[in-house]
Amino acid sequence: NELVAGVDYNIISDTLSYFSGQVSPEFFVIEILDDNVAEAVETGILEIFSLQGLQLNGINPLSTLIIIDNDGPLTNNLELRGILENSEVKALELFVNADMALRDIVNFSLGSANNGNGSDGIEQNLRSIPLASGTCFFITDDTIRFKNFMGLEAGEVRLLEIDNLDFNGNDAVELFEQEELIDLFGFQDIDGEGTAWEYTDGWAKRINGSNNLTFTVDDWSYGGVGSLDVEFNSEASNPYPLECLTTSVKTLEESLAIQIFPNPSSGNFTIQAEDRIKEIRIIDIVGRTIYKDSKIQSNRYDIDLSGSQSGLYFIHCIGDRGEANLRLVIN
Repeated sequence: NELVAGVDYNIISDTLSYFSGQVSPEFFVIEILDDNVAEAVETGILEIFSLQGLQLNGINPLSTLIIIDNDGPLTNNLELRGILENSEVKALELFVNADMALRDIVNFSLGSANNGNGSDGIEQNLRSIPLASGTCFFITDDTIRFKNFMGLEAGEVRLLEIDNLDFNGNDAVELFEQEELIDLFGFQDIDGEGTAWEYTDGWAKRINGSNNLTFTVDDWSYGGVGSLDVEFNSEASNPYPLECLTTSVKTLEESLAIQIFPNPSSGNFTIQAEDRIKEIRIIDIVGRTIYKDSKIQSNRYDIDLSGSQSGLYFIHCIGDRGEANLRLVIN
């Protein structure tokens, strides 16, 4: 769709004046008109001329203006997945529910409710980066220190750096889309210090549910206060788990025709798929790989973990039709 003057925008000032030899910039203003009607992304061409009619930005391509509508329905395409902080790093892990182009992520933003004093609304807007469905990425205040602390190689995970990431281990964290709250960790009106969800020098990781405006303590696992008071994540007795968990196990199971039974299990269980399974990896709640087989060429696989501790485990499967992350409970 093309931009329409008076409907999509108004040019507030349209003439730039320079004195002889001036090198400092001058500015003109274009007002973007907002409404409550959902519209497609619209584009327009910006042309600048001298008073003599000479086009000044005629180098191909011309400058292009893009207006991204913010009146459409919420997509909930991002969700909070994890949070960690210590004296060296602060980071949030987010999960991508659907492919997001450059123009999509700018509709999302972050906030924090500091010390139980309620929400201050949006505090940081996310930058434009493309994100693929089913992936996780980290938002941090220092990508170099974060990679060093986590022991990550270049390109191993997607990182987005934001200055002054403003939360501490007793603060609630908020995720907004189009200025509306879509996901929440912690209680905005409660100081988290001394609560079950405090993550000072520690971490929290989502294990259940997806976008949720009502925070539930049991939907998250916790490293414990002081669990990340170390130089490197690998040195922690309870390190931050780096596995990227899926939002909806049921959806992935159905799309890849993979199922696990019985579940809950005593430790003996079967993974079965409509097509061939190639690799299976089992991760415990703190992110340690406790079992791996990368030489499977069958649609059925029997596993015996009867000697493992009871609790929640995550099973990453790679098959002919893609990948899936399953949850297993061992009693």
